[in-house]
Amino acid sequence: MTRFTLIAALACTLLLSACGTASDNPLRATLFKNLQQLVSKKGQQQVLTTAILRTRLTPEVRASIGAPVVIAELPTLKVAAVMAEVARNGGVTTWQGNDGVGLSTKSGLLISTRGIGFDLMSSSVEGPLAMITGQGTGTAIRDHRHLDGEDQEVLTRFECTYLHSKHHVSENCASKKLTITNQYWLDQSGDIWRSQQWAGVRNGYILLEIPPE
Repeated sequence: MTRFTLIAALACTLLLSACGTASDNPLRATLFKNLQQLVSKKGQQQVLTTAILRTRLTPEVRASIGAPVVIAELPTLKVAAVMAEVARNGGVTTWQGNDGVGLSTKSGLLISTRGIGFDLMSSSVEGPLAMITGQGTGTAIRDHRHLDGEDQEVLTRFECTYLHSKHHVSENCASKKLTITNQYWLDQSGDIWRSQQWAGVRNGYILLEIPPE
């Protein structure tokens, strides 16, 4: 099965059965089994990091996974994982790990997280995305909705400014009670391949990296 066919099949299956599990979806079961083998090394017990997972993502391993992947790390929680693309819709890409934890991005910007606790339920990134990829020097608004300790959504509105340098953008955002700084590294085409983005007060920053082909 070609990589394109596998991705298309995964996306179609997800749309037809959004609540389906790996046990009733052979394609997803195979995909997540390959991801599990990537992060689990027999006889080794170590805290996984982006650097460790980067070395394990050899061309052979990438071929066995058969779908685009992203490395996600939460340094505050001392966890890292490889997630595979399982759907793409309207410019938003959904990534999921073998344990069901997932996140969504739009052109590299974090939209939401799922399954890590105190999740980022949604974020508006149209303004920030235009500033980051368009070399803008003005300001943009971010609206983040997080779950609190009682599973209630809390809205935080940030006003952000941008500092551009060669292949790098620093996004400095402030709300009434909080200041954060997101970092983005861009490739030759201007696409975000690596980033450090705020995922919430409890979870801190999430590091995302698209491994090179």
